[in-house]
Amino acid sequence: MKYIKSILFIFLFTITTNLYAQTVNETIEKQFTEYSQLVIDKEFDKALNYAPKEIFEVIPREQMVKMMEMVLNSSDFEYKATLPKVIGISDIIKIEEVNYVKIKTSSEAQMKFLELEEDEDREMKISLYKLSFEKKFGIGNVKYNEETHFFEINSTKNAIAKSNDLKEWKFVIVENDNQKLILERFIPKQLFE
Repeated sequence: MKYIKSILFIFLFTITTNLYAQTVNETIEKQFTEYSQLVIDKEFDKALNYAPKEIFEVIPREQMVKMMEMVLNSSDFEYKATLPKVIGISDIIKIEEVNYVKIKTSSEAQMKFLELEEDEDREMKISLYKLSFEKKFGIGNVKYNEETHFFEINSTKNAIAKSNDLKEWKFVIVENDNQKLILERFIPKQLFE
């Protein structure tokens, strides 16, 4: 009888643990989607409510909003993005009483450089832009659509989420090594490995 109780306990414990992990992952995914939608909708100030407050000690919030507006509202190009799809969430990593997870996402974006429409060196510039995008996103992840004049980009990105209570998550997107230098001021280095 003790044997059956032990097996039953292990079985129920495993199910409960898996259900809890699923609930936490669903919360992370939901909040990451909300954050991403705000960025796509260009509601940058609201989107920054999903950023760790420590980032504003490095770059003030108002300056972050201005930078996002400058980049994504540029008159030099037209930019369209789809909601990123979460393709992986790591197990929770607890460091100094703070919970972290690594998130892997995939997304599609389109970018059209308005200067190219009437440029006599158009073909050369398209090739150079494409090479630059391929270097960043990988060969095979960038196409140029001759009909729409948009570069179509498939990208995989990494993000880190942090939470003190497993209910409210804050996100940073990790795009390059220069950005890591800033993020390492408030995100433990081992999370970038």
